Amino acid sequence: MHVSIPCNPVLGYEGYYSVSSTGIVFSLDRIICLPNGNKRQVKGRALSCKNSSDGYSFVSLSKDGESRTKYIHILVAQAFIPNPDGLPEINHKSGIKSDNTVDNLEWCTRQQNVRHCFDTGLCKNKGGNHYFAVAVTDNTLGQSFETILDWAVAREIPYSTARNILSGNNKTRVIDLSAIVLTKKARNNE
Repeated sequence: MHVSIPCNPVLGYEGYYSVSSTGIVFSLDRIICLPNGNKRQVKGRALSCKNSSDGYSFVSLSKDGESRTKYIHILVAQAFIPNPDGLPEINHKSGIKSDNTVDNLEWCTRQQNVRHCFDTGLCKNKGGNHYFAVAVTDNTLGQSFETILDWAVAREIPYSTARNILSGNNKTRVIDLSAIVLTKKARNNE
């Protein structure tokens, strides 16, 4: 018995590659032009994937002589999950980065993705157990935050960027520091 897996074209690589709802990327049968002008028929196949140092699966896709690395979870989401709100990131619901099945993926904001990381325990340091821990009051947002991380999530910026902004070491993001009040918290005993 032959079981068929649903596949859709890879965005930007239509006619070259397709991706399954289970996260398998396939090259398609096609004819390619060689540098010497000859043509060669290429048989489609399942591509082997690799894992990045942070645990995400990726493949290399080639088109018009250019090879690009693409994360599989992004390919699956683009091919199978509507994104009417234009959300910028994809969350692995289970927290397992190598599970790129369509049922394990969802579009989300940066803030939702970071919050999911901490809520599920995937990210361990909540910013409260080291001597740099401060509470942040942002008068522009009209809110107070327990940690720099909470403030970074609300501002939808990376934690490291938030730290640099608050220490005055970031020249690329313009945030009115006169509207920010930092309150040093007591150091927890370790």
